Amino acid sequence: KPDGSIYPPGTVVEIPGKDGKPITVTIGEDGKGTVPNSDLPEGDIPGTGKIIEKGKTPEEVQVKTPKKLDPNEPQTERPAIGITRKPNGDAIVTPKKPGVGGTYPPGTKVVIPGDNDTPIEVIIGEDGSGIVPNDKLPKGDLPGKGTVTEPNKRPSQPVPTTTPARKTPTVDLEQDPKTGDVTVTPK
Repeated sequence: KPDGSIYPPGTVVEIPGKDGKPITVTIGEDGKGTVPNSDLPEGDIPGTGKIIEKGKTPEEVQVKTPKKLDPNEPQTERPAIGITRKPNGDAIVTPKKPGVGGTYPPGTKVVIPGDNDTPIEVIIGEDGSGIVPNDKLPKGDLPGKGTVTEPNKRPSQPVPTTTPARKTPTVDLEQDPKTGDVTVTPK
């Protein structure tokens, strides 16, 4: 209400809907009502809404009913996906929120490029990071796009991400200049 108080439970609100039919919402104890995404129109619909409080004259208000959201359509958020390495080659994936760079909650899913067009999925833990074992990494550095999806939210915009190559064993050969013997050290 204009004075800051809430409308009583049972108040009915009508907002513009598909095909000229209003969407009707009944207000609950908290002064709010919810319209399921599935009931929303395909496009935004501006128009006149009505607030119908019991025993009072309906009030008309100008509103714009938002279009339904495609749950698979990406959000506009563009996070950063940081990837660092452990000495054993495992990759530590840490998504950062845009702007201030806060961490994402546990259960957030990060998808980064993988070999054979098969993306690598990483689930973020309590510390804000997830691990990709060395043997799951691509054979070479793989530039591409990554996404971050918080639990019960839509995926972020794809952001440029390079998945690092797996760490492969190396062999150091060191020849003794006096004897000619070669010391072989696998690493």
